Amino acid sequence: MNSSRTVEHPGHRNAFSREPEGLVRTAKAHAERLCELALARTPPQYHSFVVLVEQRKKVGGTEANPVWAEIRLPYLTVGGRVRMAIDEHEKACKQLHIETAFVMDPTTGQPLARATVRSELRGTAVAHARIFLNGGGANRSNPVETGETSAIGRALGFLGYGCFGTGIASAEDVLRAARLAGPAAGAGAEGPEGGNRDDGRKGPLGRTRPPNGGTTSRPSVAETPVEMPPVPQAVFSAINALFDRQKTPGARRVALMKEYRGQEQGLVRFLESSGMNPSKPTPEPTPAEPTMDAGADEVPF
Repeated sequence: MNSSRTVEHPGHRNAFSREPEGLVRTAKAHAERLCELALARTPPQYHSFVVLVEQRKKVGGTEANPVWAEIRLPYLTVGGRVRMAIDEHEKACKQLHIETAFVMDPTTGQPLARATVRSELRGTAVAHARIFLNGGGANRSNPVETGETSAIGRALGFLGYGCFGTGIASAEDVLRAARLAGPAAGAGAEGPEGGNRDDGRKGPLGRTRPPNGGTTSRPSVAETPVEMPPVPQAVFSAINALFDRQKTPGARRVALMKEYRGQEQGLVRFLESSGMNPSKPTPEPTPAEPTMDAGADEVPF
């Protein structure tokens, strides 16, 4: 007489387990694999440009009870992308052109840096980056330069330089996003290109680790507020001249002036980059407050 029975095997915990421990283990293993691949695929002369950024990433759970994993992900600095592109084109005897310009966001009216990279090897890419006139750190003292660098890095990323499976963002973009967010941004707030910010329990995302391991360090950034000098009449004259040239409606003028008030030094740099010289007043002085222009009915940015 044949007898049959059902044998139940114990549940196997593999790399795809939905348990919290399995989710964390999978996320850490995947992140470390990305770090290994980034270094393996990056020529040794560019290893110094690779930055491993520590992050606290949401890997599962529910909105009420999320599961977090402490991981590190690889990013390349903008300088590394530039160096890679230049070296590649010099070796192939091909041309590489990097051009920048400054424009206004047609939706928000905020200044943007635009970078255009033309490569005989990889084609053409255009990227934009916001100019944070109200930012901290490098954005406080050099907002135009910081935005320009970010745009160049993104354009080179679109062409494939320094992409490690962690998005187009450069190392500077990820660290800057964390500083702009601050500890109050909340746990796991999304950074650029899917990066995650810290929840503030261990400080902001800006913790970096050398590619070969070692102790954790953080870039030193001066966060002390800089006292702004009084804005001269010439600056307001230059602002109004720019508005007049672009036929900006009065309502938009008032909104922009309120947004940039207190950040005149950054606005001066933006005006200079736009081809205007705020140190020279316009022939017809204008009031400190922008005037209404009832005749214009659209924003031509």
